Amino acid sequence: MVATLRQLSVRRLELQQPQAMRLLELCAALPAPEPIPRDLCTGNTETLNAAASGPVAWDTTVGALAGPGLARHGPSSLMLHRLVQATVRAAMPDDVHTDARGRLCRALPAAVPHEIHGDPDARSRWQDLLPHALVATKEEPPPECAAKTAMLLRLASAFLLTFGDQHGGIAPV
Repeated sequence: MVATLRQLSVRRLELQQPQAMRLLELCAALPAPEPIPRDLCTGNTETLNAAASGPVAWDTTVGALAGPGLARHGPSSLMLHRLVQATVRAAMPDDVHTDARGRLCRALPAAVPHEIHGDPDARSRWQDLLPHALVATKEEPPPECAAKTAMLLRLASAFLLTFGDQHGGIAPV
């Protein structure tokens, strides 16, 4: 019954709030069960376009997800339940999934600090984004994103090695 109600909510969202559906698909493509920093979705207008055009548009879009219980939001993050993520991801057509992964593979490298030692906020920023970066890079990237994905993995390894997780920073052969 709960699954049916969620499916009805998603269908209604698709018809009435297409930009909210796009945000839901983007968040579902990031299957890490961690809060998604708001600026990952709004920092790059290519990522969400209309949904990220301003604070009112963002609040309307996020409200369309939070209203039926598809997401929870805080002042600086958005979080989907694992079951919602899995359900949406399973229902996404291949081209929509590939598009969402492509947008993420461009947004994540732009969102993470590239200079780990020179930025005082780098550690906390990486701690917020690392789970998403690691999960998003587990699948083979779309061909146009291979270089950005490699850069993201290199930066993630440097962060992990710098802040003490030497085993997590070395990929198994």
